[in-house]
Amino acid sequence: MKKKNRTPFLWLGSLLCLAVLLSACSSNSTAYDAAAPQAENSMPQSAEALEKESQAYSPDIPAVQESKIIYEGTIEMETASFDETLEIINRTAEEAGGYIASSELGTRMVVQSREYRYYNVTIKVPVERYKETFQYLQSLELGAYSIESAQDVTDKYYDTEGRLKTRRVEEERVLEMISRAETIEELLQLEQRLGEIRMDIELYEARLNSLERSSSYSTITIRVIEKDAEGIVVIADDFGSKLKQGFTSSIRWTVDFFQAVILFAVRISIPGLIIAVLALFGVLVWRVVKRK
Repeated sequence: MKKKNRTPFLWLGSLLCLAVLLSACSSNSTAYDAAAPQAENSMPQSAEALEKESQAYSPDIPAVQESKIIYEGTIEMETASFDETLEIINRTAEEAGGYIASSELGTRMVVQSREYRYYNVTIKVPVERYKETFQYLQSLELGAYSIESAQDVTDKYYDTEGRLKTRRVEEERVLEMISRAETIEELLQLEQRLGEIRMDIELYEARLNSLERSSSYSTITIRVIEKDAEGIVVIADDFGSKLKQGFTSSIRWTVDFFQAVILFAVRISIPGLIIAVLALFGVLVWRVVKRK
């Protein structure tokens, strides 16, 4: 019998195997290309990329924003019933739910053994009670000078609040990335970024608290000047009063001068003693050297 020629079958089988291998390689490459972006997205971001992303982050802003307005008012008045006016001012601040932020009581001048005083006080009252409190204090004396101002800080307040939320979100993400850091370089970068974020958080918190306090409590500054019962503000124009005031001022300045001299001597006593010892030591050394 004649042997069949199997060479064509061998070649055909080889070609089929080669085609199958090429097809498998192509499918694996396609699968890898499709999976690569997902793997790349799952890798931790660098500190720079995170910072750029945080800058683009915009937190939700409420549709209706509560207005934040800082009200400030100033009143200057002259009164013959000085003590009664001071008592009314202090009581009014308390009844309005506010408090006295600062106060100063002093003597403006002395005429014929009588002291004419002044009183400077700054009170804080809740913003919803500001208008009525200001109008009432203004009406205590006829002819009182007053001025008011209002500053709308609504946009500044909510902008700061949004930046604070952004930094807090970024802080959480950086902390998560630090826990997954694999190299020292990456860890140092992330810790540096974390420090910058926390500094921003402290700054925004302080600014937000300041705006909240200023817009929640309005400021009223009052200056009260005592006058005599006839309604005339006493001004020391007579020679005797001027001479007495000048003599009193001279004594006060003299006392202040000697107090300043004594304080200066006390402050430089220790450094002066050290310098004197060093100078004496230098003189002794110089004499020893000169004898040689």
